[in-house]
Amino acid sequence: MRFRMKAYRRKRQLDELDTVVRLAAPSGWVTWVVVVLGCVAVGIWLLTGGAGW
Repeated sequence: MRFRMKAYRRKRQLDELDTVVRLAAPSGWVTWVVVVLGCVAVGIWLLTGGAGW
């Protein structure tokens, strides 16, 4: 419980109210975009007959 109260007090300081909330590191977003684009590319390739079936 001590940690929770300490974190709460720290985030309530006035100088931190205008800081940007960081959701994820930029490298995480890049990895996610690359994986999604790869899945979309494979899906398009399969739908257009790229598998040779």
